Formats: sequence, structure tokens, C-alpha cells
Amino acid sequence: MKARIAAFLVKFLDLDSVCMLVARCIALILSYASKRGGKTWDTAKDVITKINLWTSLFVQVYDDEKMTADEEKIVADAIKN
Repeated sequence: MKARIAAFLVKFLDLDSVCMLVARCIALILSYASKRGGKTWDTAKDVITKINLWTSLFVQVYDDEKMTADEEKIVADAIKN
């Protein structure tokens, strides 16, 4: 199911649309935390921290031209799990 959603997004959305979608999701998380307050801020921070970790791992794979396919798979599995 997740793969189908990702394939749909890639097929029908261009780069700017995907970026705007991600930015909108982050704005919604911020808005939700702002309205709810308290512990919701901690949860929102945890969500954004995990997203930051996943994107950092992606950039690491992209930047490392010497990384083997097996190493890339390990990082992809880390992101997935």
C-alpha cells in the first residue's frame, strides 16, 4: 500500500509539488502542536527529529559515491524501520 502511494506521488507530482506537500505537512504538525500545547510539542519535535534523521541518511547515501549497494540497502532498511 505504501509503495502504491509513493508511486502515485512520484507519477503525478513534480518536484515543487512534493516539496510543497512536505512543507505543508510540517506546517500542519507545527499548527497542531501550537493549538494543543504541552506534551504535543514534545511529540511534534520527535516527529520532526525522525524525519530529519531519515533525510540525513538519504543525503549520506547520495553523497557517498563509494558506498556499495549492500551499504545502501542497510541505510534504506534503517530508514524503513
